[in-house]
Amino acid sequence: MSLSLRTVTPAAALPVSIDTLRAHLRVDSLVDDDVIAIYGQAATEWVESICGRALISQTICATLAPDNPQTVTPMVWGPGPILPLWSLPLLPSRYLELPRAPLQSVSDVRYVPRDGTEVTLTSGTDYLVSTAAEPGRVMLATSLPPSMQRFSITYVAGYGSEPAAVPAAIRNAILLLTAFLYEQRGDAGGEMPRAAEMLLAPFRLVSFGRSYGVS
Repeated sequence: MSLSLRTVTPAAALPVSIDTLRAHLRVDSLVDDDVIAIYGQAATEWVESICGRALISQTICATLAPDNPQTVTPMVWGPGPILPLWSLPLLPSRYLELPRAPLQSVSDVRYVPRDGTEVTLTSGTDYLVSTAAEPGRVMLATSLPPSMQRFSITYVAGYGSEPAAVPAAIRNAILLLTAFLYEQRGDAGGEMPRAAEMLLAPFRLVSFGRSYGVS
């Protein structure tokens, strides 16, 4: 089984503005703005990967596909034992966890069976959504075919559309990481500054011992 993530609609802004990044770096000139923006974007992506989160609102498509759709039964991804999903109605305790919290809404859930005819599920009838949990969850209420080509969920994740919606500790870590990238310019090792790591620790998602970010 393979799980892939695709950004459908990227974040409209950085969690930390160029003006704030420039002030933190103590840079008065605008000459380096393009470089600072690249480092700020890299720092943001670094934080999102480490924490398993989306910061500024963005639309994501998560797709689960069997390695061999002709012979492999699709499975639930989520905590606990992995059980066959499509052969029987889903128990209330079984759910799909959506990577990149916090979940705001789910806009589309669909699957493609072996015959290639795409089927769209109906919210409230075929599945329920929990935005309160982290990561957000989708619980299926119907049985699905015993074989499929892929199963996908399109959803919106992030703290909000404005930088102020992102927790201050995360924005502070982005400042520290941007400064690290800007000042070192590749001359030092890639290890994260300890202060940034400590700021991000409370936001790193772990479910039943599994981290949703990278080590």
